[in-house]
Amino acid sequence: MKNKNKKILKLLIVLALFQIILLINMPFAQSYFIDQTFNSDKKIEGIKEDKGSFMNQGLNFLISFFSIKQIGIVSAQNTFGCCVEPTTHETCEMTSEDDCKFGRFVSNKTCDAKDSQGNYIIEECEKKCCYDEIVGTCTPSREISCESPGKFIDCSKSECQQGCCLVENDMYWTTKKDCENKALDNPEAWKPAILTEMECYFQLNSAIKGS
Repeated sequence: MKNKNKKILKLLIVLALFQIILLINMPFAQSYFIDQTFNSDKKIEGIKEDKGSFMNQGLNFLISFFSIKQIGIVSAQNTFGCCVEPTTHETCEMTSEDDCKFGRFVSNKTCDAKDSQGNYIIEECEKKCCYDEIVGTCTPSREISCESPGKFIDCSKSECQQGCCLVENDMYWTTKKDCENKALDNPEAWKPAILTEMECYFQLNSAIKGS
């Protein structure tokens, strides 16, 4: 019985000592956990700061990128204009300065731009008619495209006026010079009294029926 009581007493003493050790170490443990929590908060704040810094850097990059794009667009607009004899082999064409490598470039102007007097600012791009004095054809053209033996004239000139031309069993609505060439200088082929193409066609039918 005595031995049993001694064992119980020893167990109680051990438990008491264990509790005393826990009480002594508890303040240090609390300090450790508080310090860890504080450090964790610092780490979280650091992560937030790093994330915020990264987002700011990304935002600044996007702003810079779109600013550069906008500058490029403005630059392209500022170098857009009329190119006389551009690389696409058109005589007068709206294009960028970079595409006008072999022609004369006029920035910020259309090819058909006119001054206050109604004159073309870019003379080479003026629109009239090119009259071939040899063949007799008269076609709408820009000045730069009207090459010799063509003559650059107003389309309202008499040389460009079309009329009825009857050559044997054929009808042509063309210029007087072209009619002379087709009719081998037969003066009766040219019909100045006929004013419309339809009348010319009826005249041809009547001539065929009467023959």
